[in-house]
Amino acid sequence: MPVRTPSPPRPPRHSVSPTPGGTYAEVLKRRNLSGEAVEKSEINPPGLPKP
Repeated sequence: MPVRTPSPPRPPRHSVSPTPGGTYAEVLKRRNLSGEAVEKSEINPPGLPKP
């Protein structure tokens, strides 16, 4: 029985970008949401309504 050599790893099928289609500011501007920009990303920031 022939010995199989492992295949090299495949590249990802599509690029992974935190903001596909531009920078964070560019995406907000394109969607007319520049005023909604956040300065710092936070998990469970204070002031959110409780479910």
